[in-house]
Amino acid sequence: MFQTMVVKVQLLDADGNGIDGALIKHHREGWHEFGLTSNGEVEKELLPGTYIFNAKLNKYDKYLKQDVNDNSTIMFVYELE
Repeated sequence: MFQTMVVKVQLLDADGNGIDGALIKHHREGWHEFGLTSNGEVEKELLPGTYIFNAKLNKYDKYLKQDVNDNSTIMFVYELE
């Protein structure tokens, strides 16, 4: 049996406010949809390990690689124009 864990992605502006409506994806053996941010956050159960996370918001596109065993919160900060 596999042990999953709750992983949270936060998407914030430069002032620390949550950003809604960003599409979050994660990659481990292929790209998979994680969800859309609401109040700047979205959560999903994942297996432990290292993932690449992508946050897409309008013309902005950011990537982060993180081991969710070390830190299960992935934080993207956008300085929006």
